[in-house]
Amino acid sequence: MQKVREIIEGYETPYGLELLSTIHAVIHSKPEIKNNLQSVIEEVHNWNERKRKIFKEKHIKVALKHLNNVTV
Repeated sequence: MQKVREIIEGYETPYGLELLSTIHAVIHSKPEIKNNLQSVIEEVHNWNERKRKIFKEKHIKVALKHLNNVTV
């Protein structure tokens, strides 16, 4: 449970949890782009029109950095 709390800390809203889970799914399916911000942004925005509209690049950048820092 501690690890889950660490991962979602600061992202406890529906938006934040969806953002984290979307980025996690992207880097889980394509681990080679884990450290390539632009590729992650493209994959998130290509997921569907809704995600393209709601997930801003700056939010993806911060959330990706967070995930890379808290996960092994």
